[in-house]
Amino acid sequence: MYINTLKNTLKYVLRFPLAKAITGSAITAILCMQLGFPWNMSLTLAVFVLTVILVISEAFSRGTSALIGSSIMLIIMYLSGYDLIEFVSSSIEIETILILIGIMLIAAAGFKSGFLYFIGIKLAKISKGNPIRLYVILAIFVYILGYFLNYETIVAVGVSLAIAICSVMGINPRPYILMTIFVVNIAVSTALISCVPNIVVAATVKLDYGFFIANLAPITLVMVLIVFYITHSVMPPSKSVDPLRALAVVDMNPWLFVRSKLEFAISFASLAGFILGLLLLRTHGLIIATVLFAALVLATFRRADELLRDIDWDTIIFIMSFYLIVGGVAKLGILNMLAEGLLGLAGSNIFLLLTVLYWPALFISGLLEDLLYVLLLIPMLSQILLQPGFEIYREFFWILLILSCNVGGVMTTYSSPYNLIGLAIAKRAGEEISSKTFHKISKRAFPIVSVITYAYLVALLYFREYIGIGIALAIITMVLVIVHRLVGISRLLRSIISETVRILKKRVIKI
Repeated sequence: MYINTLKNTLKYVLRFPLAKAITGSAITAILCMQLGFPWNMSLTLAVFVLTVILVISEAFSRGTSALIGSSIMLIIMYLSGYDLIEFVSSSIEIETILILIGIMLIAAAGFKSGFLYFIGIKLAKISKGNPIRLYVILAIFVYILGYFLNYETIVAVGVSLAIAICSVMGINPRPYILMTIFVVNIAVSTALISCVPNIVVAATVKLDYGFFIANLAPITLVMVLIVFYITHSVMPPSKSVDPLRALAVVDMNPWLFVRSKLEFAISFASLAGFILGLLLLRTHGLIIATVLFAALVLATFRRADELLRDIDWDTIIFIMSFYLIVGGVAKLGILNMLAEGLLGLAGSNIFLLLTVLYWPALFISGLLEDLLYVLLLIPMLSQILLQPGFEIYREFFWILLILSCNVGGVMTTYSSPYNLIGLAIAKRAGEEISSKTFHKISKRAFPIVSVITYAYLVALLYFREYIGIGIALAIITMVLVIVHRLVGISRLLRSIISETVRILKKRVIKI
């Protein structure tokens, strides 16, 4: 009777996320004490488990969850005899935080000033109301913007533009919305600035913009082309449109989206300056440039409070707080133990280590929280790289971490913030997309890009000298396949030949 009552009570209590987190952390602490761990190490692991469960269960916002965990961690570190000021300053990567805030402000300025919409409408006009051409142009637009802005802003702009332009053309916007979301999810590995995990990794381990362009952009482009083909195959856009509605797109005035020409100019100057900073400056110079341009934006915009509200403060608090939790885990030697355990499992077999790191990370990022995993893995991989013989794999490990934590975004509707943002905008506009529709694409895209990413990582280890040729062939092949699907190779060749003949005739007549 008492056992049944206890079971029923536990069942009822564990329905609540906070109760699950407290129970999980208590069990962790008891197990660690039983295994002979010191009290501070046991409590540190319990705090880590508490925070992870709170974040995953969404009992609070992830920033609040991490703040709760970091507050307890500070108490543990104080009782363990550590200088709190030294602990905080050594644990939090302030450079990362400053770059993130600056990027968010510059991106918000581009969004609020209408600059990004202006560029999007200008490009849409090139389509001349052709729905297939618009589909291609929108994909190129969101992909290229990722080299210069974070994709949370880009997916909002891309989906909003798709809905607005498709409304003018009188066609179904859902194929354009889904294509934008899936292209964004794959393209996030392209550049340093593309997403928060990239920025965190780059700022923490000192990777420059060129590292991403050389090692991640080429394979990302291959996967973007594949995902573009899959989305078009599963949910193709309309093939025809009313001629009068097509003309309406050509006549659209992009300046209608610009609320102030001064803000437009400042936004353009800040973005251009920031891009130059990315290309030319080292980490400290980039921080100074980012902060200066962010300050310029705040000083000149009429509604600077709007820009400050658009900063994802929850993410900033989450990163700062989780830095403290990971800092405590590292200070007490737990990360060293985990790194040694991983090396004990894989030994000196780098292929086995790749496999052990890649596949769990892929599913953790797809089902749970990619940023949390990145913040934990950075110091652990840093410990592994200190071991004899592993320093030659420095670049490889960071490529592995970035790809494994980004590719999982196409798994489900809640696997990445880009899915949530894009689908929420579509829902508000009356163009709701069901999980079933999303999964028609994701169940094809996720296995393919996962295997391609793994194959690329294996090739980096054993066939690095052939990667350039392989990627070039893959890009050419995919471009030809896409062109054939969209317009047909023979039709394209005929149009090129006829256009060439027309130009030559004009020149002959002039002569």
